[in-house]
Amino acid sequence: MRITVMAVGLAAAFAAVPAVAQPHYEIGYDRGSLAFEALMANDNQRALEQLARDRSVPDTDPAKLINIGSAYARLGDFERAEEAYIAALNCKDEMDLLLADGREMNSRKVAKLALKKLEKDRK
Repeated sequence: MRITVMAVGLAAAFAAVPAVAQPHYEIGYDRGSLAFEALMANDNQRALEQLARDRSVPDTDPAKLINIGSAYARLGDFERAEEAYIAALNCKDEMDLLLADGREMNSRKVAKLALKKLEKDRK
């Protein structure tokens, strides 16, 4: 099972770890392929452009889908965010993800939590 670093929109919901413990790029993927740095900089439009342009990661990869959902959620496009999170939840493959806050979590659980957070943000 692959472990990757994520910059999901859930980071604010989890307790932050010290900056020295936080990863600064993707693990297990080409640097930039999941737009980690763009998302951490809250540059969500650039993140979406990177994610759309990158062909090294399949469009069905749960890590990629979660980051797409996070960027859309931050931009207020809740419908597209929901689509991406649901696609991640329903992916054939699942993996353990290292979240931006330092926690490790299964990709399906991340997608479920992201959908719950999205539901709250819509209100």
